[in-house]
Amino acid sequence: MEHPNPLDIPELLYQFIGLLTGYTPSLVSCALVARSWQSPAQSFLFRAPTFTNGYLSRKAHILHHLCDTLGQSPHLLPYVHNLHFSIALSRELLLLSKLCDLEFPRLENLSISFLDGDVPPSAGISLLSLPTLRSLKLGMSLVKSASSIMSLVDAGWAPSIERLELAFSDKHIKQVASLSSPRPHTRRLKPKTLCLDVRGRPISADVWSTALDFFPIELSTLKTIKIVTADFFPWRRTSTEKIHSLQISTVLDMPDMVPLDLTSFPNLSVLQLHVARRIPAAISTTLCSISSKHSIHTIKIAFRGIPRDPSASACAQLDSVLCSLPLFPGPSVEFDYARGQDDLTDFFPNICTGNMVTRETAEWKATQQLSVLATFKQ
Repeated sequence: MEHPNPLDIPELLYQFIGLLTGYTPSLVSCALVARSWQSPAQSFLFRAPTFTNGYLSRKAHILHHLCDTLGQSPHLLPYVHNLHFSIALSRELLLLSKLCDLEFPRLENLSISFLDGDVPPSAGISLLSLPTLRSLKLGMSLVKSASSIMSLVDAGWAPSIERLELAFSDKHIKQVASLSSPRPHTRRLKPKTLCLDVRGRPISADVWSTALDFFPIELSTLKTIKIVTADFFPWRRTSTEKIHSLQISTVLDMPDMVPLDLTSFPNLSVLQLHVARRIPAAISTTLCSISSKHSIHTIKIAFRGIPRDPSASACAQLDSVLCSLPLFPGPSVEFDYARGQDDLTDFFPNICTGNMVTRETAEWKATQQLSVLATFKQ
């Protein structure tokens, strides 16, 4: 009995071609081998098409060609699960219009970054409201006015979205908060993950709270919050009981950061604090709000540099706080820092004694500094 060629079995062929995901030339070659190879190769080739920066004029015709291909070959649209593109509205508004006219029956992850200009009131409505969406990312930091942002908010986002990522500037948040009153939304999103990226100057807690009321988001369903801002985000919400993972990242080196009160997060299990450069005193104050009622099992602290003086108060205070956390069993504490000539031992003597710190393999990052991940087990 002659055994069949494994590549003649559709299930195996699909698995083999799937190993080439991300290698566009190889997938194109597979699509040209035989008719039986065409469909699986196209499914991976068009699974996550990427439309890059519209400012690159030499690539503009490629972007339009890809969009035209999807429009002229509608059988390819069900293959598209992820769609990520950045667009300069002053140059590529036509491309955005073409994309909105396409019907993506299986689109799950959508990411749009607006690079300039104002967003037209009708931009992206058909994409944002697709019932199959699970993840939505909108980059609006370079949009001129908050009114453009509100036009997207009023577009009617798909209620199926579980992960929502929003990027603004500090001016947008302040402009939205200054509006007369929040607009009523017939449908409110109930995401499990919320990521906010707000660059610029620090924003007060009251402005944050007011601005969030303008977005159709039900905060009581959140389990993960990730916030990138100029300062620690002083969260003043009552609906934080279900949050299990919290990540706060700061982009400015501010010694007078406002600490975070972790008593508002009773079910927190993972805490990540990322600071722009050196360790501020706010980190120790934040960790001091951890009580024995918490069930935190992982704490990660990332910073870019260590003070030259080993007796720096911020390091000594953090060293003391970490060793006295009222948690049992003790959490795993990870340090991720860019190291030059310094070592953790001189700055955190308590947690570095007794071989309680383990270091993973160092990697070179774009900053040309050595990144070290140190894990401390109580």
